[in-house]
Amino acid sequence: MFDKKEVIIIYDNESKEYCDYLFALISTKKDTVARCLSLQQYEENIATLSSENNIIFIGNNKITESKIKYTNNTFKKYGMNYGWIGRHCMLYVEDEMLEQDEYREFIDYTSKINTKFKEENMSVLAIQQNSSIVSLFSLFTPILGLGYIAYKLYSNYSDNKKKIKDQQYGTLINIFFTNGLDKFLGE
Repeated sequence: MFDKKEVIIIYDNESKEYCDYLFALISTKKDTVARCLSLQQYEENIATLSSENNIIFIGNNKITESKIKYTNNTFKKYGMNYGWIGRHCMLYVEDEMLEQDEYREFIDYTSKINTKFKEENMSVLAIQQNSSIVSLFSLFTPILGLGYIAYKLYSNYSDNKKKIKDQQYGTLINIFFTNGLDKFLGE
């Protein structure tokens, strides 16, 4: 009988749902077990962890920021990144929002992974095209009284920024699970 590989997934408040998704994917593997720890739990238990532990950090936070600069990016595309150094793996999405053309390419790229994705997400492009209008309106809002319009455009922009980041993380988790997890675990 062979030993199962163990993985600890570390998440912060913003990356909890992505941790849950990766955890569910890993649960489909018969040779790997995973457990999840919040950032706070990780910090409280760091003394009990050894260099033998395979740890996956998800998100941009105070812990991952210091590790990211030493990590070799195995995958870097459309603001999505994963890589590792030793037994520490980082999965994160850059804070900068994708430009309109880059988002179109991202949709096409992701559509190859998930055919329903393109149909479900083309509407984000329409509002993203208006994002430059937000900054224009913010300059003239006091003069023209267009505060409400600028607010509505900005709130749509903010909603889309979150939606796009969710799409990036979902895609990143899929790509890492499919192409990176086994390599990270040394299989």
